[in-house]
Amino acid sequence: MSLRFIIDGYNLVHNPDFPAPDGKISVHRALAVLIRHYNLCGKSSNSVTVVWDGFAPSQMSRDLYSGVIFVFSSDISADDKIRNMLEEAENTKNIIVVSDDKQVQASARLFKARYQRIEEFLKPAAKAFRQKRDGASLSDKLTHAQQCQINKELLNLWCEKKK
Repeated sequence: MSLRFIIDGYNLVHNPDFPAPDGKISVHRALAVLIRHYNLCGKSSNSVTVVWDGFAPSQMSRDLYSGVIFVFSSDISADDKIRNMLEEAENTKNIIVVSDDKQVQASARLFKARYQRIEEFLKPAAKAFRQKRDGASLSDKLTHAQQCQINKELLNLWCEKKK
């Protein structure tokens, strides 16, 4: 059974756990890459739709986004667009709405879809970025000579303990 994720785009990218892109790529592409790289929606057969407020940027290219579909709400709010999508869906039990917006969560409950908070959705990626920012391991902070010295001391301690 494939799932369908409907993501509140601006709600997600304005969350403090979202790692902002470095300016070389758009926030849209950064989100698509993040979703696919960290398998945030599970299996690749699960469909992913990100709903954004407003109109699509003119330079946006569909083929850059790894199967992540972007929908722009045009003249209505993204919240209303998500609600309309839920209302039109045949089987909402297979839909997971990702948003911290209370109105969007209420719409998901109303149409018997599941919802997930942004922090929970981003948890795998946020953990990886925190590790990268804080230093993935102690060995990244030590010189090769320091690592060799520690290994030598540990080997001596281990050999003494074995006697």
